[in-house]
Amino acid sequence: MSRTKISSKVTWPALRIIISSAVAFIIFFAIDDFEKAKITSLLGAVATNSVTIMSIMIAALAILVSISGSKLIKKMSKTGHFKVLIDSLSFTALAFFSSAISAGVGLFTSGSTAKVMLIFSASLLTYSLLLLLVAGYKLYQTLTHLHETN
Repeated sequence: MSRTKISSKVTWPALRIIISSAVAFIIFFAIDDFEKAKITSLLGAVATNSVTIMSIMIAALAILVSISGSKLIKKMSKTGHFKVLIDSLSFTALAFFSSAISAGVGLFTSGSTAKVMLIFSASLLTYSLLLLLVAGYKLYQTLTHLHETN
């Protein structure tokens, strides 16, 4: 494996973790002044956003499956790129699902546990959004080139 591929495989996940940790760090210091109602409201917003985006990811997967007979998708299947795209979208949807579940659990807790769940679910949502950037770009490239090959 070339040095660029290795550094790319290490750099992007590390960058996602650093940014998500920074969000958790910021929330950790800002959360002390929050009331229980505000924490509950934020947990509900994280859960709602996560479930909404996860549903969009599942719809994108359904669209890809429905166009699997096109020339481009057949070529992508032969080279393994279609599996990479499906895996990327599936993992992103799973990350949003995890964020929604952690926020949902946080809704049923109180005190410091709710604060910890807010920090965890918000940082997981940030990580999921960063995954969405990559998966969304791959999907965009596929759908853009779909018309050129048919």
